[in-house]
Amino acid sequence: MDDQEFLYRVRELAIEMDKLADEFGVRDRMMSVMVVGVTTVDIFGDASMQAVYSYNAQTKEELEELTDFMKETYDPPEKEDDDLDDLLNGLGISLN
Repeated sequence: MDDQEFLYRVRELAIEMDKLADEFGVRDRMMSVMVVGVTTVDIFGDASMQAVYSYNAQTKEELEELTDFMKETYDPPEKEDDDLDDLLNGLGISLN
């Protein structure tokens, strides 16, 4: 499966989500932000992203509420190396 097909399938799912909101009659109360992207790096090391995105917000204030919520609840993944270093810290064991 290539990147374009993947993004096309994601777009189809976003359309289904919109249909579901209509089916349940919540579109006027639904708030959502979706961004799904695939990055590529060219021969010069420059990155670019192709993305599918969808916003369901009635006002700019609602959009700001959503982005504030995303920032406040974001929990970056821990690096695997850091976990092992923390576990071995103080035991006198080195992986170097």
